[in-house]
Amino acid sequence: MYQVIGLDGARSTPVGLDGLRELAARGGITGETMVFDPVTDRTVRAEELLSSESALTPSGPASAGVVPTVPKPVVNATTEIGLGTRFVGLLIDNLLAFPLVWLALIPIIGLIGAPLLCAYYLSRDAFFGGQSVGKRVAKTRVVCLDGQKITYGQSVLRNITFLPAILLMIPVVGIVAFAVIGGIANLADIICVLSTKRRIGDHLAKSMVVSAE
Repeated sequence: MYQVIGLDGARSTPVGLDGLRELAARGGITGETMVFDPVTDRTVRAEELLSSESALTPSGPASAGVVPTVPKPVVNATTEIGLGTRFVGLLIDNLLAFPLVWLALIPIIGLIGAPLLCAYYLSRDAFFGGQSVGKRVAKTRVVCLDGQKITYGQSVLRNITFLPAILLMIPVVGIVAFAVIGGIANLADIICVLSTKRRIGDHLAKSMVVSAE
């Protein structure tokens, strides 16, 4: 008997190996899908379990092969968007953030402006069902690796490299610290995108950018 673990950490009703095989055949299991075995108290990848020799021996009665309900993906997340299109979306988002940047740089007012700027970047991909304003214009969308909508928490994780913006609350020193730490974070993000086609935050949030068309 096994329990499929969702992206939110919730476990499905117990299913047998036949149930897992049927779920995989329906596309409900990806490389990131994890399952929990209450007998051994282990959590393993579903693909590894199904491909292992132990998968040949049922762990429960045939009647246990109940397939949990799997939400239908919001998109066909099979390919990721090109860097040029993603850059257009990012550029628009950054232009929209300019007023908040100026507020964050003004002494005293920056105590409000910096948190607002930080909140904007962290939450922007939770807008319009996975679309920031820039992504909406560029006709792209952020989704989970299985095509499901991302949550607010995943939007925060995905944009964690923009968190140093909170340092702008500190006059003068904060600007220097933000330039250094933010610059390093953005450089690391660029390297990650060029090498894996996904940002650091995408790996943390288990998300990807796809076409919204």
